[in-house]
Amino acid sequence: MNRKDEFSQIIRTERHRLDLTQQQLGAKVGVSDSYIAHIEGGLKTPSLDIAMALSDVFGYTVPQQRALLDALDAARVRRSERRIRVRGRAIRDALRTLEHGGSGAIVLLDADGGLAAGTIPTSGRRPQELTFSRDGERVAGTDGEGTTTVWDVVREERLQSIEGVGGGPVAVALSGDGGRLVTASDLGRLVRWDVDTAQPDGEVEVGDSPLVSVAVSADGEVVGAGDEAGRTLLWRAGETRIRWQTDPRPGGISRLLFSPDGEILAAGEDGGGIHLFRVDTGSAATSMEQADGVSALAFSPDGDLLASGDPSGEVSLWDSETGQRLRSLKSRDGITHLAFTADGVTLFALDEGGTVTAWDTRTGKVRRTFELDITQYATSALSPDGRRVAAFDAAAAGAGDYDPDRIARDLASDRQLLEAWRDLRTALGRPEMRDAVLTALRAFAHSTG
Repeated sequence: MNRKDEFSQIIRTERHRLDLTQQQLGAKVGVSDSYIAHIEGGLKTPSLDIAMALSDVFGYTVPQQRALLDALDAARVRRSERRIRVRGRAIRDALRTLEHGGSGAIVLLDADGGLAAGTIPTSGRRPQELTFSRDGERVAGTDGEGTTTVWDVVREERLQSIEGVGGGPVAVALSGDGGRLVTASDLGRLVRWDVDTAQPDGEVEVGDSPLVSVAVSADGEVVGAGDEAGRTLLWRAGETRIRWQTDPRPGGISRLLFSPDGEILAAGEDGGGIHLFRVDTGSAATSMEQADGVSALAFSPDGDLLASGDPSGEVSLWDSETGQRLRSLKSRDGITHLAFTADGVTLFALDEGGTVTAWDTRTGKVRRTFELDITQYATSALSPDGRRVAAFDAAAAGAGDYDPDRIARDLASDRQLLEAWRDLRTALGRPEMRDAVLTALRAFAHSTG
């Protein structure tokens, strides 16, 4: 039996042995059918009381109960290790940003061969994450201080700087032509902006849970958002309330993406789940599950394929209609962006280390690979058509220094950094997890230098 899926597999096997549906098993232990589905999918680890109730339903002996609880403890350790890996990357990103003092510039490169294609001065703005419009002609990034900037890739100049409202933006997305910008804040507010005027033309409050991801349809009229509680939400511009939202799921919604026809919203979770929802109703179309958190998503131009990437560097190709995994590919480092070429034959991946890899989707063979030639590599983006890379090089336009007071403010306001510290304190305080966590930390320190 695969150790990784042992607990969830036990529950699934025993339910089938007793010929029970998920709803029937849930009724017997006092939980919902969706809760049982989450347990069997490895998305939830139940409390001790629920685990004992399950063992009673299964008619377990004392030795069997102990084996079940051992499997539950192992599942909890793995989930905590996964959370710590995700939070650890937040620490690394924060420290990288502080390390790379200077005004910097966005360097443009040809994704097919890595050749330089231009440079956009950032005038002191230090984007923490970049995102392209679908046509690849505009790129946006938030600097972590409440300001989002949009740059013109063709003319290599700044178009607009927009000050956030209702909390600084934690995620941004551009419409297909770059004319509309959507910001998601940690105070649970979505705002759509007219890029040309830098004025808001719609906003909505979505709840108390901080937003962590956002996507906008090609026409800029439909917005998808994901929050820290694991909910996926849909808002139509011009409306004063959310159109629909899903139930909370374990882990935050790390990535969102609309299908090319705008009829499907794909949501990727920190825990590895991928769920496709119908935009018009919010009903589930299909679901997939990968081993690690979802760090990148891309639809093929015809919408038939969905590519997903994870922090370990694995890329999966899925049939978007059936949810079947068609192929697994491997990059050198954690995947940050994915993009298909216009014919859908080539898939580009950009990873955390600045390596671009191109695969033939029909054979899985690597067509080419190159590394970004960036002096102080901080963050980057891949255009949706796979033609261009934009990377922020902190050393490209001179150097500067952060003063100690500003460093202290930045670290103290970094929510992900504080959550990482909370997770570590909790994990290190539990004897059964301490060794596993220390091992993970040593591996993380080694991998990041």
